[in-house]
Amino acid sequence: MDLVSEIMSANPVCCTPVTRIEEIERLMKEQNTEEIPIVDTLYEKNFLGIITEKEITKRADEDGVKHSELNTEQCMTLNPITVYAESSIDECFRLMDSNHLTQIPVIDGGGHICGIVERSAKEIKPEAKAKIKN
Repeated sequence: MDLVSEIMSANPVCCTPVTRIEEIERLMKEQNTEEIPIVDTLYEKNFLGIITEKEITKRADEDGVKHSELNTEQCMTLNPITVYAESSIDECFRLMDSNHLTQIPVIDGGGHICGIVERSAKEIKPEAKAKIKN
């Protein structure tokens, strides 16, 4: 069985609930992503939720404020859908497809973030997966 751990991007960039929105947006641009995992601390990395560019913009528009006037806790989604590193790749993509996700956080048995699976990983052929791991 092919496991999520074989296709995930390990050690994703994370932020905490006290990270400023400007810093999160800078990291999103730098990492070329629209989502950043939120953890309790950057040391422990207990997964709390996720923050998206879409949610930041939606919240700013609803409140009639600039992005910089928001805080992370206002914009983050708590307890989003996740998969375990030991989950099957098929299960991972079923969850992504049924929930219309572009990426999904990967957690370990202790609830720590350990990776992210991007929808683009679905196109990776088995031969390419072996090369990526090495």
